[in-house]
Amino acid sequence: YQRRVRGGQTVDGKEMPIYIAVKGRVYDVTRGRDFYGPKGPYHIFAGHEVSLALAKHSIEEVHLDNDYNNMSLSPMEKESLEEWIISYEMKYKHIGDVVNTNRVTESEAIIQ
Repeated sequence: YQRRVRGGQTVDGKEMPIYIAVKGRVYDVTRGRDFYGPKGPYHIFAGHEVSLALAKHSIEEVHLDNDYNNMSLSPMEKESLEEWIISYEMKYKHIGDVVNTNRVTESEAIIQ
């Protein structure tokens, strides 16, 4: 999970994997390249924590990288987010969890 390299980009002739995080869980969404890759409708999600965006059905940048522990969501938004989590768990591989990035620089954000 690196914001520094946007998923789906080509680096040294090799396509990079596409990762997104939902409630701190990092998923490899590379197989959804048509959605999350550079030309996909959700390309803005690549390399970001997207919980608030999913809950609000938004692709606005302001809804990316928010602290999912402190989100103020309506009951309908909470339900929507939980449905998205179920979908990601079924479709994509969980590859790790976001480490508290308050203690590292953005380019050093890692997964465990």
